[in-house]
Amino acid sequence: MKLKMILDYETRSEVDLTKVGAFEYAAHPSTDIMCFAYKIGKGETKLWYNDFSGHLRLPKDFLSAMLNPR
Repeated sequence: MKLKMILDYETRSEVDLTKVGAFEYAAHPSTDIMCFAYKIGKGETKLWYNDFSGHLRLPKDFLSAMLNPR
């Protein structure tokens, strides 16, 4: 059974997405994920916030869903 995963990211960057395009924006060293919301299957919507410690401490259920091909 396949599960649907829904993601919504909020980012910040020194570059303007509308001027440089998605690839250059995402690749720019100043671009950071500030937070994201995710929902796995029919589960609850969860929020994750970046603590800007230099290490992305992602939720275990999120990582598991991203790495699982189902």
